[in-house]
Amino acid sequence: MILSVGADWRQEMEEELDEKHENLEKETGKVAVIAYANGHTPTDGGFFSIHRRGQGKWTRLGTALASSLIIGGTGLFIYYDLGPNVKASDATMLTIAGVFILVAGILAFWLQNKAGNVAFLIDTDSEMKKVNWTSRQELIGSTKVVIAFMFIMAFGLFVVDIFFGYLFYYLGVLKVSPGFIEGFEQVLRSKTWGWAVYPAIAVLLLVGGYSLANWFKRDK
Repeated sequence: MILSVGADWRQEMEEELDEKHENLEKETGKVAVIAYANGHTPTDGGFFSIHRRGQGKWTRLGTALASSLIIGGTGLFIYYDLGPNVKASDATMLTIAGVFILVAGILAFWLQNKAGNVAFLIDTDSEMKKVNWTSRQELIGSTKVVIAFMFIMAFGLFVVDIFFGYLFYYLGVLKVSPGFIEGFEQVLRSKTWGWAVYPAIAVLLLVGGYSLANWFKRDK
């Protein structure tokens, strides 16, 4: 009987200790959640500690680099361009630029290390990893289409421009000829370049046609 009572008392004590342990874990979790929401972590070491270190690496590095370039460029502008306008000495402008870079750098670090901004950058980094990037073959094919379309549009606009230029010239709207036909005839009559015009046009057409044919053939 004594053994039975002792076993029951031990079981009750273990259950009570387990309950206290669970309550302690819950309270600790609440404190951690509140601290995390306020931008602090259990390992928060102060102002210069990195919040959620190691997460969102590339977006945070890119943001830091961009802000550094902006701050540095503004500092150079203050020293080199603003100084002569306000007629201040080089030492004064150097001090002003240095103070600006220091204050702006601390402000940028504080903004980029805030919990909300850090969470946004980390989420951006994770979403970028989910992007389905175009394959190399698809990228090459799309680039070929864009280049071919660009040349076609350029040639079409060139023809339309020449056509309406001469149309308005012959109608008397324009007093000066577009000069394309006259210039081309002058090149053809030239002893220096006249002989090379037709072969050059033929080579360009052959090379262009052959390149386009190979491009679209590879895509298929």
